[in-house]
Amino acid sequence: MGLEKIGTIIGKEATAWTHRCGETILSSKPIKSNLTGLKLTTNLNNDTICFTNQIVQINKSLKDVYGIDSKLTSLPLAKKISTAIENFCSVNKKKDLFKGLELNCEIGPNPNEMLTRNYNVQTGKYKITFNKKSDFKNLDEIIQDAYNNGEVPSNDPNILFYRELGHFLNFKNNPIAYNITTGRYFCNNSELISFKLSNSSNIADFNANYIAGRMSGQTYPKILQTYFEENLGNTNVRFPKPNTSKFNPGSTHKFTKISDVQKYLLDNYGIEAEFMTTQQANYFAGAVDDMCKMTGDKTCFNGLKITKDFNTNNLTTQMRTRWNYDTGEASMTINPAFDWKQEAKKAEIDFNAGYHPTKNPKDRYRHELAHWLDFKGNPVKYGQTEIKFLNGNESFNEYGKVVTSKVSTYATKTPAEFCAEYIIGRYNGEKYPKCVNKLFTQFWNGPEIKFPI
Repeated sequence: MGLEKIGTIIGKEATAWTHRCGETILSSKPIKSNLTGLKLTTNLNNDTICFTNQIVQINKSLKDVYGIDSKLTSLPLAKKISTAIENFCSVNKKKDLFKGLELNCEIGPNPNEMLTRNYNVQTGKYKITFNKKSDFKNLDEIIQDAYNNGEVPSNDPNILFYRELGHFLNFKNNPIAYNITTGRYFCNNSELISFKLSNSSNIADFNANYIAGRMSGQTYPKILQTYFEENLGNTNVRFPKPNTSKFNPGSTHKFTKISDVQKYLLDNYGIEAEFMTTQQANYFAGAVDDMCKMTGDKTCFNGLKITKDFNTNNLTTQMRTRWNYDTGEASMTINPAFDWKQEAKKAEIDFNAGYHPTKNPKDRYRHELAHWLDFKGNPVKYGQTEIKFLNGNESFNEYGKVVTSKVSTYATKTPAEFCAEYIIGRYNGEKYPKCVNKLFTQFWNGPEIKFPI
């Protein structure tokens, strides 16, 4: 997955597809930053450019403490970026991390561009110029809009500045390498990984957004770190400890006999089930508890049957939901050929490959139970849509791939897989942009689900 391994596209003029909620647009030159929801002042004379002692003090501090040549003129902007710089330097225990960076405010030629990045590979100079016409009083709103449109990896109040500072750190580490990445792009399956962080497949953008996401405490699968390292990201940067507590264990059982689990499921939920191991049975019973709690309906799986499928030689598939939209019937099968002792290990591997949004082995069962609810909500719609996707007659368009990739790569396959992956992500504390939530609402056929906070 290095620059020579992954499929990359090199153009004379750096162009990349960026995607926004409800539309797809072509954006030129990755050194420009164009944000959805950016508000502009109607008259520069009325702009609140504050040449106050406080701004002077911030600019002086950035120069004296961090070696940054700062000529910022907006107080809200100065406060935000100085906080982001302080956080970076504190985590990395280096006050000279951004030495040589230039910050400026000018009236930009394009009123829709919040900032421009200018750099010189030969001299090593790097300048971020903020557009004076931008309404920096509404930075929090701008950041939230950018997050909801999938343009940044989190809604952290400093995320835009973590990203821009990430660009500088990658440049400072290796100016020539950085210049190469600004004109190269992930493609095919590689771009699905990059879309988890933002709507751009540009490698320089990916590396900067990876730094920004990690600075905001995001937990990422190992494949993102691999992409970052192998595609010339600055591996010397240190990050805060990520929030790993979000993985929700949910309901747990410690039955010692499969027969006891079978009785529990039949008596409480009307489910007839066969299992391979006691551990699997306990995982499944807990998953049923969790799903019923989220739907508020203990009868939602009444009539479900789970059997062993001895007709498959597939060694990787664990479970499968089978359905017939003509009859409205659905069931689940367990694969005896799978090595069930490796269940937890496979969950860890799949998560780190970006294939699923969590590493909890119980989520394999929550995923399949979500399929059951989705199908039962509207068998005909579910079935017809899945057949069209599975037969290759339909697929997600470019915008759909961008949005579904923010959940997992497996979520990009069909609407049903997207919905099931979304549910297990949300159950485990993942927060998704509004564009992702909106797509789930569009495709989900099942009952209303109340996710844990």
